Amino acid sequence: MITAPSPDEIPNIEFTFLVNDHPGSNVWSLARSEDEKEVHDTWLMPDYGFWSWPEPKIGSLEEVREKIMEKEEGVTWKDKDDRAVWRGTVHWNGELRGKLVKTAKGKDWSDVQELDWKKNALNMEDFCKYKFLIYTEGVTYSGRLRYFQMCRSVIITPRIHWHQTTSPLIKSEGPDQNIVIVKDDWSDLEETIQKLRENPLEAERIANNTVEIFRDYYFNPAREVCYWRKLFRAWAQVTPPVGDVPKGKRGTRWESFVLMNKLDWDRIA
Repeated sequence: MITAPSPDEIPNIEFTFLVNDHPGSNVWSLARSEDEKEVHDTWLMPDYGFWSWPEPKIGSLEEVREKIMEKEEGVTWKDKDDRAVWRGTVHWNGELRGKLVKTAKGKDWSDVQELDWKKNALNMEDFCKYKFLIYTEGVTYSGRLRYFQMCRSVIITPRIHWHQTTSPLIKSEGPDQNIVIVKDDWSDLEETIQKLRENPLEAERIANNTVEIFRDYYFNPAREVCYWRKLFRAWAQVTPPVGDVPKGKRGTRWESFVLMNKLDWDRIA
């Protein structure tokens, strides 16, 4: 890698990776469940959103950061919308998301709505005008979390079951708290939001912690590349040297993988 301090420190490796929502053993994957022992040997890699997410017109992570910083420039905590916001498709993880919609329906603290792309969709930077952002997992993890973590807002979520590369940075208590955890059935959601409303200094502290650790420090290309280099070195220490694996048992060359995926998307389109 051209960004490495020394090219010699990047080992020559072969690996298998998955880009779907379901991880496997001894492969590189986007997420892994803390509840399933069989996937604890899944190796986590940063997902595509750290580069770009063009399909829903989100763009690169740097683009989102710039838009969010512009949106929040000069905005105080008092200026933000005092409600909790959520948009999403109930079809994905319907039990969790369906209960959220029912719990928040008709509440004065709620801007929780099932997503209608033509009527109530929000740009990522527009979520940041709210004080409280509700995060829900989908089939596995949800890609929106990293964008929420760049807002100076309080993220509220039930226990997170799916871990990503940045999950160890999430703190639900203490001086570095950057997220608020509620019950899986949302039964304490209203009480939690009211407490945060009544204690604006505490809420703002949590929001500031989120920005400082994620937007201002870890969410940038240099630190992502640093993670990749460490992943390469760690993988090289526990796998056979390149050439020891019979060619017939090897995976797909990168060039062929990219072409096959392009053809698949062309057929879908």
